Amino acid sequence: MYKVLSLEYIAGFLDADGDIHLRRKTPTYARSPQYLPVVSFCNTKVEILLKIQHSLASFGIEPPRKLSAWTPQPNSKQGYDLCYTGHRAVKVAVLLTPLLQLKREQAVLITQFEAQKKRQWEHKQRTLPVEENIKREVIWSKIRELNRRGVELKFS
Repeated sequence: MYKVLSLEYIAGFLDADGDIHLRRKTPTYARSPQYLPVVSFCNTKVEILLKIQHSLASFGIEPPRKLSAWTPQPNSKQGYDLCYTGHRAVKVAVLLTPLLQLKREQAVLITQFEAQKKRQWEHKQRTLPVEENIKREVIWSKIRELNRRGVELKFS
């Protein structure tokens, strides 16, 4: 169907037109916030996002249920999002981390976040200790700071 794109191309696309972050929400039934890793690719051409989705599937990453469209600003084109969340986002981050230039730190942070979360479940801790909430908030704040516009980037 589609030609498989190289991981280098996908990583470059993520650096340029993508986003890596932790979505934070506090449900009414919970005492502490919940965080969801997110890796998304954005573009005005749905075909390229479908190629990326197909290519990542060939590397064993289950595709998201659907592409989402967003309403354009006046005088601009329709845009689309290919959004990986949860364990899928972490798999994408792990796969692309060595190849990322601009968003490597965010990818490393969501990978660390997920590893920390796994350790918590392995120890069957249902309620989060205060220290754990603080660690999660620190990681969320770091990613948010890295994603701010105007932040000076470090190239490796």
